[in-house]
Amino acid sequence: MHRFFVSPSHISGNAVSFPQDLSRQISRVLRMSPGDEVIVLDNTGGQYTVSLSAIAPTQTEGRITGRHAGCGEPAIRLTLYQAMIRPERFEWALQKCTELGVSHFVPIVTRRTFHGQGSVSANRMERWRRIIREAAEQSGRSRLPELDNPQTLEDTLETAPRPVLMAWEGETQQSLKSTLEHWRDQTAVSDNVSIFVGPEGGFDSVEVKIAQGLGVGTVGMGRRILRSETAAVALTTAIMYEWGELTP
Repeated sequence: MHRFFVSPSHISGNAVSFPQDLSRQISRVLRMSPGDEVIVLDNTGGQYTVSLSAIAPTQTEGRITGRHAGCGEPAIRLTLYQAMIRPERFEWALQKCTELGVSHFVPIVTRRTFHGQGSVSANRMERWRRIIREAAEQSGRSRLPELDNPQTLEDTLETAPRPVLMAWEGETQQSLKSTLEHWRDQTAVSDNVSIFVGPEGGFDSVEVKIAQGLGVGTVGMGRRILRSETAAVALTTAIMYEWGELTP
């Protein structure tokens, strides 16, 4: 059954009014008909079964036939501070990490961020939000992950919710496995967890020293060098596994 996020303002009693972009998708892309059912999510945890009653490219209407609590959100709130990388790779990381359960994305500008990657247009931000929304709908999420405007690494290191982990290829003493086992034992599952992933070329040594001075734990990702977007997915998967989020 198709799933759509709509603003709570589009839900009144048992009536649902779909915005124009979703109306166009329902009518012209999916070619749905009156009587077809969809799942509507209000981004506050509510999930509704909706029977479509009127379909048009500019406005589609439906009637709520069932109400349920959303069940697609992880118990742990994971924030990914992802360095700005090539657009197609950054977007891939947004999509896959949304599917895996990241709750909050913060694009970061680092010393090795390529010139021009740190500036993001309003259209690009809207595209990223659309990628997140579609991934959340597809994967059964009941809340949309937040997306911040790009920030500098220095501005985020102090304010990132603790505990914080930074992937660094220069770390040879502290493993991801031992760090996550310690976090799991010391951190309540409802707590925030933050991870930092660097750009192509990784974080430089000055950035790592600043992070370590602020209590950020650095971990190696094994004997292989991972692309930035691969490291983001690998870290997210490992954390979700350690906290029991990949079990039935």
